[in-house]
Amino acid sequence: MKFLTLNFRGLGGRLKKWEVRKLIKVHKPWLFCIQETKMEVVSRSLCESLWSHEDMGWFSKPAVGHSGGLLILWDKSKFVLFEFFMGTHYISVVGCLVGGDRWCVVGNFNAIRCEEERKGVRGFDRREEMRLFSYFVNSSGLLNPQMFGRQFTWFRNDGETMSRLDLYLVFVDFASSREGLEQWGLPRGMSNHCPVLLKTSVSEWGPKPFRVLNCWFDNIRFKPFVEDAWGRMEIRGKKCFVLREKLKELKKRLKIWNKVEFGDINKNIELLHEEIHNLESKEEEAGLEEEELSHLNQKRGELRKWVGHQCSILHQKSRVQWLREGDVNSKYFHRSIARRRQSNEIRCLDFDGELVEEKTHMHRKVKDFFESHFRESDKVRPRLGEWRFLETPFSETEIKEAVWSCDGNKCPGSDGYNLRFVKEFWDTLKEDFVGFFDEFFVNGKLVKGVNNSFITLIPKKNNP
Repeated sequence: MKFLTLNFRGLGGRLKKWEVRKLIKVHKPWLFCIQETKMEVVSRSLCESLWSHEDMGWFSKPAVGHSGGLLILWDKSKFVLFEFFMGTHYISVVGCLVGGDRWCVVGNFNAIRCEEERKGVRGFDRREEMRLFSYFVNSSGLLNPQMFGRQFTWFRNDGETMSRLDLYLVFVDFASSREGLEQWGLPRGMSNHCPVLLKTSVSEWGPKPFRVLNCWFDNIRFKPFVEDAWGRMEIRGKKCFVLREKLKELKKRLKIWNKVEFGDINKNIELLHEEIHNLESKEEEAGLEEEELSHLNQKRGELRKWVGHQCSILHQKSRVQWLREGDVNSKYFHRSIARRRQSNEIRCLDFDGELVEEKTHMHRKVKDFFESHFRESDKVRPRLGEWRFLETPFSETEIKEAVWSCDGNKCPGSDGYNLRFVKEFWDTLKEDFVGFFDEFFVNGKLVKGVNNSFITLIPKKNNP
């Protein structure tokens, strides 16, 4: 999916028409919004010369003299129009994307949400403007996807004054989809506004990492399953190797167990809703037998259980620490997940002025950077005072206290086992854990992969 918006300040010139045609040819938008055409009459022949596509739809709002004017063009094979209406300063088209029901608001809003979105403007108090615009965005359930390529979209000719005025605001369900959603500020060309491209892309970074879900602990069969599986494993070798292989094998078995015990939670909830609806409809019309009534109450209990599991998983994914699990269906919650997904997604990286977007290239660049960064250069290590406590063997009490002092939701490594899992199964795991620490104390060596961890890249600015 691709949308494009441009505040052009006049579409009548030959060079500006050529620039619009070039934008359409290069980016192939599904829908294109042009603001400030400064044209009192827009003909179909003009639109066809710009779009060069037979299956095209369009609406225009004429300029008043040399002021304003709007034009919206779209590909009918991608966007199906239901209705439209016009106001003094806007055109609204209502329809759906082929294969979807998501929507967004786009344009030059001539307003900002924070001081970082404007530069070089002095002598104006924008606090009320920012408050009102932020209220409009938040109360409407809208999100502003992360922008790449440019920080500002409007520039004054003095070269010092600039703002981010042109943007897309998308409905929260739009941003929660599997596809990545991103805005790109394109080269400005002859206008004082940058074209802004909205597009989706499916990010394929490989399989999702395994993680222990907190809702598993509510299943009465979970603890016996783990204890039995761990006790049956017969792996020989160094303690470090044994612990690594046991955790790896348990991970495989837990994935299978999860599919059997939980399956598709969303599908389970959907089926229960349908079954409860059918029983309640029958109850309204003819009443229910005692056995059917008992069955209905049973299904309601199952629905509460599965919704509870769903809430627990969403709460765990959100990492909003102070939020109660019962609040997961609030607008704020879904907006926070969508924002976190958008902000965590890496779309491009700047390496010494080179903008890298291709996934394989990014993998290689990041790997090379951190290998160089963490390579030891100092062969002379500093001397330590008060070092004798480091030579004391680890005790079971010391290890247990370290684990119990940590938040149970934290995962210290990349294997997906959180510390709640270690606490819950300490009696089962402690022999292997303590043996691993004792062995490491003697030889100071780790098996490859046992100490793996994720490196998180944190952007230093909102629009890298």
